[in-house]
This record gives sequence, structure tokens and C-alpha cells, in this order.
Amino acid sequence: MNWIYQKEDDKDISVSEFSELYNRLQHAKKELEDSRYAFSCVEEVSVPRKMLLAR
Repeated sequence: MNWIYQKEDDKDISVSEFSELYNRLQHAKKELEDSRYAFSCVEEVSVPRKMLLAR
């Protein structure tokens, strides 16, 4: 497999640095999914309440 680097110094990046980046991205993705789920639950609860207030 051939790698493409923007700079010669980029060749020194270790696999563990990419693993750390991958882990951080996975953690951020999970947090976003959790916050979207929480937000959608709040929307579902707040919609009926707004309907009740409109009556």
C-alpha cells in the first residue's frame, strides 16, 4: 500500500497516533448520537405539552 503525505515529516506519525485519533472520533460520535437521542426525546415530550397549552 502506498501512502500519500503532504509533508515529509508526516511519515513519522505512528500507528498509535492514528489509533488515538480513531478512538477520540468514535467517542465523539457516540456522544453526538447520545445527544441527538436525548434531544429527540425532549422534542417528543415537548410537542404534546405545546398542544395542551394551545387548547
